[in-house]
Amino acid sequence: MIFSNYFLPQLLNVTFKLGKSSGVIFTTPEILFGKEVAAIIRNLSKILENAAAIATKNPGKVLELLDSLSSIEGAAINLRGALFELIVGHLVYKGEGSSIDIGVKVRNSEGKLAEIDVRRVKGEHELAIYECKGYQPSTSISTDEIESWLTKKIPIIRSALLEETRFTNINMSFEYWTSGEFSAEAIQLLEQRSREIKKYRIFWKDGRDILDYARAIKSFTMVYTLNQHYTKHPLSK
Repeated sequence: MIFSNYFLPQLLNVTFKLGKSSGVIFTTPEILFGKEVAAIIRNLSKILENAAAIATKNPGKVLELLDSLSSIEGAAINLRGALFELIVGHLVYKGEGSSIDIGVKVRNSEGKLAEIDVRRVKGEHELAIYECKGYQPSTSISTDEIESWLTKKIPIIRSALLEETRFTNINMSFEYWTSGEFSAEAIQLLEQRSREIKKYRIFWKDGRDILDYARAIKSFTMVYTLNQHYTKHPLSK
């Protein structure tokens, strides 16, 4: 401990000098954004670290954080995108009565890596993977985005999951949920691939569908959250 305390100031001094000479700026959220925004960022970090638990047991935390974002609208759009995964996680947990995981990274045998936004497991017979896009209502999902999801992301995730014994013979589905909307061409592609694919199922929901789903399962906190921060929020106009 004496050794550490003696050399730590010198080590920090060297580190800062090296950083400065390389054009690196050392700072803190307080210095960059102020105390109020820094507190929001720390709160967000804690929530995302325990995303699945928050989504299932305390969804009001998501609403609380979204309400606080009004003071940092410049960054709020990106933060709403991250929190949208928690909203979807809560909805499918409440609606389907399954266990969920949020932000799961998987790697297949070829070494290819992909991140699962929300994974829902129901017993030993049902596995659903959700792609979550928390956009403004006017944002339209293009065919390129759907094509990339279908041909790049799904194959990596599916092959990685099939390597786990518990998922070898499970019914698997992939769903694309967005608070925005789908272009007509994207819908056409989804419908076509839905008819063609036999090994798993694909589904999709836009902002209106998700709101209807929240109402149907009586998740009134999420109905309010979706309306206030995705559907009717000033940034969506």
